[in-house]
Amino acid sequence: MIISPADGSTGVGSNPALCVEVDDPEAESMEVEFFARDLSVLPGEDFSIVLIPDTEFYSQSYPYIFDSQIEWIVENREVRNIAFVSHAGDIVHVPNNPIEWFNADQAMSLLEDPVTTELPDGIPYGLSVGNHDNFGSAGTLEDQYSGIASRLYNETFPVERFLGRNYYAGHFGVNNDNHYGLFRVSGMDFVIFHLEYDQTGGELRDAVLDWADDLLKSHSDRRAILTTHYLLDPDGSFGDGSLFVGDQGQATYDALKDNPNLFLMLCAHLWYNPHRSDTYNGNTIHTLMANYQYLENGGNGFLRILTFSPSQDEIRVETYSTWLDEYMVDSVEQFAVPYDMEGGIQFRSVGSVSSVPSGSTACVSWPGREDGGEYEWFVKVTDGSSPTVGPRWTFDSNGACNTVADCDDGDPCTSDDCVSLVCLIEPIPNCCVSDDDCNDGNPCTDDTCQAGTCQVWANTGPCSDGDSCTQDDTCFEGGCFGSLFDCDDGDECTLDSCADGACENAYEPSSGCCAEAVQCDDGNPCTVDSCETDGNCLNDPVPGCCASDLECSDGNPCTLDVCSTNRAGVHLDGLGAYVSMGLNHAHPNDALNSPEFTIEIWFKWDGGGEITPTSEFYNDCCGIEAYPLASKGRDDTDIDTDSNINYFLGILEPGHVLAADLEEHATGSNPGLNHPVTGTTPITLGIWHHAAVTYNGCCWQLYLDGQPETDGTSCPGEPPGYDTQAQFAIGSAQQALGGARGAFSGYLDEPRVWSRALSQTEIQTNMNRAIPFAPDLLGRWGLDDGAGFIAVESTGNSYRGRFVLAEWEYDDLPPALGLGTCSYPSIPGCCEIAADCEDANACTTDSCVNFECRNLYAPTAGCCLLDAHCDDGDPCTDEICDATGTCTNPLLDTDGDSVLDCVDTDDDGDGINDRCDNCATTINPGQDDLDGDFEGDLCDSDDGVIYLSFEVKDTLEWQDEPAFESFNAYMGDLDVLRSTGVYTQSPGSNELASQACNLSVPFWPLIGDPEPGDAAFFLITGVSGGSEGSLGTDSSGNHRPNDNSCW
Repeated sequence: MIISPADGSTGVGSNPALCVEVDDPEAESMEVEFFARDLSVLPGEDFSIVLIPDTEFYSQSYPYIFDSQIEWIVENREVRNIAFVSHAGDIVHVPNNPIEWFNADQAMSLLEDPVTTELPDGIPYGLSVGNHDNFGSAGTLEDQYSGIASRLYNETFPVERFLGRNYYAGHFGVNNDNHYGLFRVSGMDFVIFHLEYDQTGGELRDAVLDWADDLLKSHSDRRAILTTHYLLDPDGSFGDGSLFVGDQGQATYDALKDNPNLFLMLCAHLWYNPHRSDTYNGNTIHTLMANYQYLENGGNGFLRILTFSPSQDEIRVETYSTWLDEYMVDSVEQFAVPYDMEGGIQFRSVGSVSSVPSGSTACVSWPGREDGGEYEWFVKVTDGSSPTVGPRWTFDSNGACNTVADCDDGDPCTSDDCVSLVCLIEPIPNCCVSDDDCNDGNPCTDDTCQAGTCQVWANTGPCSDGDSCTQDDTCFEGGCFGSLFDCDDGDECTLDSCADGACENAYEPSSGCCAEAVQCDDGNPCTVDSCETDGNCLNDPVPGCCASDLECSDGNPCTLDVCSTNRAGVHLDGLGAYVSMGLNHAHPNDALNSPEFTIEIWFKWDGGGEITPTSEFYNDCCGIEAYPLASKGRDDTDIDTDSNINYFLGILEPGHVLAADLEEHATGSNPGLNHPVTGTTPITLGIWHHAAVTYNGCCWQLYLDGQPETDGTSCPGEPPGYDTQAQFAIGSAQQALGGARGAFSGYLDEPRVWSRALSQTEIQTNMNRAIPFAPDLLGRWGLDDGAGFIAVESTGNSYRGRFVLAEWEYDDLPPALGLGTCSYPSIPGCCEIAADCEDANACTTDSCVNFECRNLYAPTAGCCLLDAHCDDGDPCTDEICDATGTCTNPLLDTDGDSVLDCVDTDDDGDGINDRCDNCATTINPGQDDLDGDFEGDLCDSDDGVIYLSFEVKDTLEWQDEPAFESFNAYMGDLDVLRSTGVYTQSPGSNELASQACNLSVPFWPLIGDPEPGDAAFFLITGVSGGSEGSLGTDSSGNHRPNDNSCW
């Protein structure tokens, strides 16, 4: 029972006491908590929640559409006031495909970027686990704890990824399959759950729903939303197993419907996108489905935008494509549901009283009420078993005070006074209650609260000055100071500095300072950088090379200046395709043979292909089996050592790591013996990688993406077969006779062979550059030709590449290699002077205006060439250019009725108005139109004629019609048909005349070749039940007879 203020009271002071009398039937003591809110504030602003339905096909095939969805959310966060992003599950299509999870991670991580989102923790979001994310089911409770069902989901979106983000509140069990978040927007507090797809039921689902139910009750002061993959069937009913396997929808609603704070459930999975509203104990829960994966491109980028409007108490639903930039506007995809948000003005706890005896009064003060303010309050009473919420009461305040006690705000660090019925509340300087009140955020001070006053002393402890390039940071006189790293390497040819906590000693180009070519890198892809013997750098320009259009200017306004990368690569199918560089029985002094070497190549492997061994027969030993990337030599039945392997680079089977091999030269300790080396990092499928292997005559080194795969201790110390007669090839390995073995399946680009072992720095510097030629570069194939079957070798030292079943690739290429070529295509019609525009026509005036040629007809005697040159602009005259080149413009009266055509409504006088006449200038009162093209037969230039070339088409085909048992085909003289209106193939009518009857298939091999210019018709009729189909009618509707029918 309310005591004070009375419901609807006015003139209440600034510090009212909220009091109620409470009773308990069991006479137990109670806890009374008071909640209140200020109704005078303005309604909260509109805000949005974005629902992302099934993205499985985006992750599989269209990651750029997935990216567009998230990019749109980030770009529109402020405009749409986006508070939360909810993914409804089926993040990927194949749950064990790491490439799909990589694509999903790339997209969703855009929400986490604090720079682009302008939020320290990014835009709050959660994800539901769909059936395609966890092998179709959540599994057992034991599976849930082991993580078997959703391993890659939890590797991509683990609990650790979200811990520390201010909206992430927790999870069920040991992984992130079921989790919840908290957020606040427009004065309202929300809790949102993301539950996994679980159609099997049982102990796991029961445990998850119990967990969610407990949290809903412990967060009863928060408005609740739940997202899971499957809730509704296409007919709008809760999934209960009657239409589809599983009853997760009905089970979820039944388990949670008694929570009055749950108002919205979201799902995807199926189709038709129904929505429904259910009311239980006075609380309405809206359930909405959205799914667009059945559209083109896996969904065309459609997502759901739910806009909450506190001032209108409604949720407006929109369906928008970030890819097409368009909305769906039908009532299924654009609608609104009512939801009472009370203007977004949240109730707050203003105090509580414990151990209140039954039948007594509990009070709390609520200071700070303002003049003209309108307020609402209620109490929640708990007797230890179940809470009871009372009704809501309101009062208006005049903001006045009568005593100092009316102004007491309960804060010991403010001075409270009542002056002329107005509360004056001022902060007390340096006041504190605990040490926390005194914390100034400075680690170099000790802050304590003593006798209600803050005391601050400087300390001398360790600290961090925020500079990663200082060390031994120590507090001194309240500040933090450290000493700079000493990055001096003693080399006067380097510029020494520190960045991100590490010393950098970059080569600084100066006279006599370089030791290797990498130190001379000028950052220009259009120069070849080398270090001369005198220690000076040389940066020779690559002829015709460019990095941008601006570098290609030729100063000619009539050409386009284009820097064309002309980039391409090669695709190999793994079934025998490869590219060979060389000749059978290559010369022992082949330019690509080398006792020391570096082999480089870019590759993207799809996991397929055919392995090849590197050792077999006779003295061979100890080789490997691998998918070949680049090789000079392979296992060979030849006993001669001139067929040995100079170098081999591939992907090891088993293990799928980089591997290389060579066979000893005849001068080695064991001629023909193999000396392989293998890496350690498994190759990721579907991703571009750079591979390199070096051999300095003693030791191997393997590199993957510029990082070493070996420790440099694999040292055969033997010469390789550098006089081999085997060909060099990519995607396969070849013998001296050219026979290929092994196959790579995927994409290759930019293979290079060097005559020495490059350093790691050189490999890292060069891997993203196209190098057409350089000292020590024996062979390089840019594979940028893009057409034909030959790949150009750019150094001039070696052979061109020859395609064997290989295909050019233009789209799926490795990172840009920074090399282009200038081209200067002419601009059509462009000129600099009038002479450029001379058209050799005496009847035109030629000029060049603003780089554009103008050849204007000059009407002079004897100058017309066409009737159009004689147009005098008069609609009542004809334009005629006669044989002497002279124009005449006679008046037009086609039918000779002394009425000019320009005003005559029947120019040919056949009684048909020109607007309806299908031959307006030719008399044809019958309006015959054989081919129905609205041009009368007497003036129709083709009359339905199809011109055939029997050199390329000697069979007549048509669409099959299952209703017909057979077909009759006729061919005859079109001129006879035009003149008589009768189909005829009678002998002598035309040498093309023929017929074919009872054809069981819809084509007719024609016999004999027609003469050029012959006009023929073709007629196909269907036969069903012994009757032939219609032969058509003439323009008057009369049946056209056939005097040589099959019947």
